[in-house]
Amino acid sequence: MNFWQDLERHAGRVAFVTAAGDTLDYVALAHAADAVFDLPRGTPVLLALDNDLAAMSAYLGALPRGLPAIVTAAGETTADRERADRLIAAFRPAARWSSARGVERLRDPGPAPATHPDLALLLSTSDTTGATKLVRLSARAIDANARAIAASLALTHDERAMTTLPPSYAYGLSVIHSHLAAGATTILYAGSVLDPGFRAAIERHGATSFGGVPHSYELLDRAGFLDTLPGSLRTLTQAGGRLTPELVASVATRARATGKRFVVMYGQTEAVARIAMLEVDPDHVVAGGIGRAIPGGTLALVDPETGTPAATAGELVHTGPNVMMGYAEAAADLARGHELTVLHTGDLAERLPDGGYRVTGRQSRFIKPFGLRVALDAVEQRLAAAGVSAVAAGDDSLLVVAVLAPGDVAAAERFVTDEVGLPASHRAVLALDAVPRLASGKVDYPALRAGRAAARTSRTAASAGALRAALAAALGRERVEDGDSFRSLAGDSLSYVRASLAIEEVLGTLPERWEELTVARLEALARLTVSRADPGFRWVATDVLLRPAAIALVVASHVLGDPANRAFKGGALALMILAGYGLAPFQSRRMLGAARWGVIRDYLLRVVTPYWAILPLYRALTPNRFGWETLLLLGNVVRDPGVRTMAQFGSSRRCSTARWRCCCCWRFQRCGAAPSARAGRSVFRCSPWRSRRRSPGSRCAAPRLRTISAPTPRPMRSRSAGWRATPRRGRRAAP
Repeated sequence: MNFWQDLERHAGRVAFVTAAGDTLDYVALAHAADAVFDLPRGTPVLLALDNDLAAMSAYLGALPRGLPAIVTAAGETTADRERADRLIAAFRPAARWSSARGVERLRDPGPAPATHPDLALLLSTSDTTGATKLVRLSARAIDANARAIAASLALTHDERAMTTLPPSYAYGLSVIHSHLAAGATTILYAGSVLDPGFRAAIERHGATSFGGVPHSYELLDRAGFLDTLPGSLRTLTQAGGRLTPELVASVATRARATGKRFVVMYGQTEAVARIAMLEVDPDHVVAGGIGRAIPGGTLALVDPETGTPAATAGELVHTGPNVMMGYAEAAADLARGHELTVLHTGDLAERLPDGGYRVTGRQSRFIKPFGLRVALDAVEQRLAAAGVSAVAAGDDSLLVVAVLAPGDVAAAERFVTDEVGLPASHRAVLALDAVPRLASGKVDYPALRAGRAAARTSRTAASAGALRAALAAALGRERVEDGDSFRSLAGDSLSYVRASLAIEEVLGTLPERWEELTVARLEALARLTVSRADPGFRWVATDVLLRPAAIALVVASHVLGDPANRAFKGGALALMILAGYGLAPFQSRRMLGAARWGVIRDYLLRVVTPYWAILPLYRALTPNRFGWETLLLLGNVVRDPGVRTMAQFGSSRRCSTARWRCCCCWRFQRCGAAPSARAGRSVFRCSPWRSRRRSPGSRCAAPRLRTISAPTPRPMRSRSAGWRATPRRGRRAAP
């Protein structure tokens, strides 16, 4: 007798409880399930299931009556409705059930498709592709797998499992099966593991276990949930894909520290659900380890090419009563019987010395991002049916779809987004000139996966929006219209570099005369641009390259001083030329038109104002004493005697004019210092010592005043004292 036919033997126990606290015991569940359907045995029904009490009653009402249940996700989105319509058209169920509408008759019972008497459940192997290829599971397989899992996890009637996955997913439905077989309680939770209600429901109802796919544990780890596990939990299970060894060890360590166990399980929808388990020892984590087969099943290895038994490595195969009857793609397939006794998983594995197994890769054409299997062949077939020629490849972290016609990129993007449902971080749509192929003529899928890093991802509306946003940010605009261009938006040389880099980032290259192209035209280029290999270098406009070179020359002439500053001439002149070059293409129309005052205003705000803001800080931090000539940017016309180079404040550089040493600190100085009190004794003091004098014109506090020999200099004038001095060669000043 199957577990769903003997629910009343667990009388007095709660079968299901919702997060809100509503309960349904086993006896009430049996009665509610019996009242859902009134259809002839063998009539297929479509069930849109979610984690709620009504859905559990409907599902357990179909199994005892022998109604093959076609299970799909509950949802009201366009993709959900379209998928339900495809299933109805392919398998012609007599009724459809949902929590919102209950039982809906779809056709008159009578010419129903013939079904095999052992057929009980049909599950999708690739929910995310929208394909109608289903797995046919017998009642015996469902019951055997549920009891084997309950035995392997040592489940008892006092267990209370928390759901984290929808029942339309084989792993989520398996959790419900195994706990019903053990007479335990299942807590029906339909929210996200990141919702505050997840922990609250665990603590409120005393959940003893929960299971999740790799993505679930990644989210829980980032949220800090695993750092402080609720005390009622005893077991954490993981299936639905490979979890990184680092996270496996981390979860197992934290679980063991609080007296809990972490169990990694391996399964296939073609075997109902889970077929192997491994209780993780955090001190001995095996990458890809799946442990041993659960009771009633066996695992073995065969050569992927010949199918002969392999000793240590090969394709993993499973044998047991839970192996599927076969696949179904149309209503006529529902009448087919058992076609398989051995399940070829399509995974490559190794046998470990302790008798366990570890998965090393995939042979078959499917991937599992977020724990949901995506059939790559189904992706190609669905795109071909829509008129898009494409090839698909990828791994659990990224789905790569390559199209041959640039105009098909948008259609492929819509398919991957709507039908597959993967986020942008886990998908890439490429436009290729030719499909990479092996010498045998087969598609070179490894090359396609490897080429996703070199090939540029085609930009659609999202990329075009990024281009528009980047252009608006570069020009300081709140929004940019379709008819705008860099030139029409009064772009200048200061924003030219930033805008050009933003456009090149999106397009992969900088179009000729891009500053005159409208935003609409640039976005069209973003949509139509085909991918190309990265040449390893990029062309840079000449003026963009000259800007840093000219700035470097200016800085070098100021820092190095004489005689080096005579070798680093031309930096300021180059900047002036570049300013004129930038003004001509971008601002000439404005200067010659009515907007000339806007150009002057922008110059004052963006160049002069920051310059004036920096000068006071520079003057406060250095002994330089520039005058009004520098402040008004007239230093090239009227010489400012107070301006000195940075090198003239160093301890090892000589002044280019008088070559005097300071009598106090012995550093070379030039004009701008106060003289000695004695006439004819031209002694200079540096800035730090001048600040210590008691009054203007007082004598230096140093015990000896010293000058050095130097050629007769030009007369110098101090702006502060208004005196002239011609220092005498080789004279010493009196102490």
